[in-house]
Amino acid sequence: MPRLTLHVLLTILMCLYSSLSRADVRVLDFSQQSNVELSGTWHYYPKQLTVDTSTLAAISVELPNSFAVMLGEVNHHGIFRQTFEIPHAAIGQPLALFIPYQYGAYRLYINDKLMLKVGQVGAVNQHRTQMAPRLLIFTLDKAEFDIRLDFSSYQHIRGGPQNALVIGYEEPIRRHFYSHIIPATWVSGMLVMISLFMALFAIYRLKLRQPILPLLFLSLFILCFSLRSFFAVPFTYTLFTSIEWLWGTRIEYLLTALSCLFFINYIRYALLNSLHYGIYAFLSCIICANFLVILSQPPLIFQDFFFKSFAASILLFLNMLYGIYCIFKYKMPFSKANALAIAILCITFIHDYLLGLKLINSTEIAFYTSCIYFILVTIHLSRDYAVQSQQAISYNQQLLRLNQSLDQQVVERTYTVIQLNEQLKRQLKLDGLTGAYNRYALDETLQQYFNTPYNQPVSVAFFMLDVDFFKNYNDAYGHLYGDQVLKDIVVVLQQQLPPDGFLARYGGEEFAMLVPNLSLSEAQSFADGCLMAIRQLNIPHLKRLDTKSHVTVSIGGVVMDHQHVYADAKALIHCADSHLYQAKQQRDCAIVR
Repeated sequence: MPRLTLHVLLTILMCLYSSLSRADVRVLDFSQQSNVELSGTWHYYPKQLTVDTSTLAAISVELPNSFAVMLGEVNHHGIFRQTFEIPHAAIGQPLALFIPYQYGAYRLYINDKLMLKVGQVGAVNQHRTQMAPRLLIFTLDKAEFDIRLDFSSYQHIRGGPQNALVIGYEEPIRRHFYSHIIPATWVSGMLVMISLFMALFAIYRLKLRQPILPLLFLSLFILCFSLRSFFAVPFTYTLFTSIEWLWGTRIEYLLTALSCLFFINYIRYALLNSLHYGIYAFLSCIICANFLVILSQPPLIFQDFFFKSFAASILLFLNMLYGIYCIFKYKMPFSKANALAIAILCITFIHDYLLGLKLINSTEIAFYTSCIYFILVTIHLSRDYAVQSQQAISYNQQLLRLNQSLDQQVVERTYTVIQLNEQLKRQLKLDGLTGAYNRYALDETLQQYFNTPYNQPVSVAFFMLDVDFFKNYNDAYGHLYGDQVLKDIVVVLQQQLPPDGFLARYGGEEFAMLVPNLSLSEAQSFADGCLMAIRQLNIPHLKRLDTKSHVTVSIGGVVMDHQHVYADAKALIHCADSHLYQAKQQRDCAIVR
């Protein structure tokens, strides 16, 4: 009987321990149609970046949040950790984790395995910020898993993981990721086109001796405003370039200052010179001071200086409201709708400024109201352009009837056709994705070597190159990333080629190279150099079927000279292709014979 009682007590204690140990596990509920945020309570180990946190004291914090709210200070570093449980149906399935831009640097671990690194995590002297969105694809072999986030933020007006991590199945997360990136990129690209249209429209009006300054400054304002959006949230430039965060932030604020400068010039001329010259000169000096501070000081200083100095724009907005009031009161010859639109635009700028100072709790709207205003102005200009085009057509018809300057027009149009034909010939020889030559250009260039007279010796090395496990890469990372890999490889190969070298995309992930005047040993050295250069790109490729973890290529090559003669280009390509086949048996190697 005592033994049975002891067994029952032990069973109860084990159940209590099991329930307590799982009380801290967060159960995640997501499906093929929905994702879930990893928000809520996390364990935080302040000022710690050690591997083992089992012996460290943790505090409970709510994420997403800033260090200022969590700890009362902006600059900090430490470890965030939490255990989660996924649905059993998701075990072994491709999962994805979307990490929006964060104000700092971090290392992300899943079950103590390093999965992602953004910036350089460390104390104040080692820390390097990088604000970039990231997408992580992974699988789990059991439901329960641990996420660890080593995080640091220094020398920034904001700090901390302020944007929630989102987890789910791969496809819904990819859609979620692209919904954050593509719209802003698309709108920014559209604004660039609008600014170029306005600039060309201003040049057209200059030829007609019409006033162009308002339109010119507006086009420059839109151009800087749209380019700035590439360097602001969600920091899309980090997906396409390797610009450091420091310079990315400087460029963002420089473009913002330029936008302000062009905007006040637009207002000065658009509102019939109603902007007081003293206010205009004062604001111009403040903007110039911002240029100097942005270029010479760290972000913590120039960001704070910019936000504080932006308060002076209140003078501009008040002056503008007075100018608009005068337009309506004295019935000045100016578009009333345009005046009201400018006033609304300024109010949205003030709204976003107060939001940046955290004086109000709302959503940024200036970017969207600016886009609407720019589109409306473009529609208005397009209408004017249509009217002027119709007048131009009428004038041309009169000139044709009078048969004046016909010869000159024929010459100009003939020249245009010739230029277009030349441009078409160039485009026919280029690969649309990578910018390298295409198969048509390769065949044409190879044939030139076989058309050389027999009394002129020919020596050329021909290489065939193939990206290893490229289909696996496309399946794992997507075709957009696969296309970027091909572009990066072309850039590296073009850097390796001598001035008289030739690079063409043979098809798919295969490329061909021609390098004149290389011996057999020199050709082997050149191929090995290309292998090394592509390895140094260090492009991750975790879905290979061998032991390597980055993108590599295989190369097969031949040398055609007086000792090695080939009947035609087909025989030369066939020989190089057979060597490529041998190289692909080993992968990441070059065979030149």
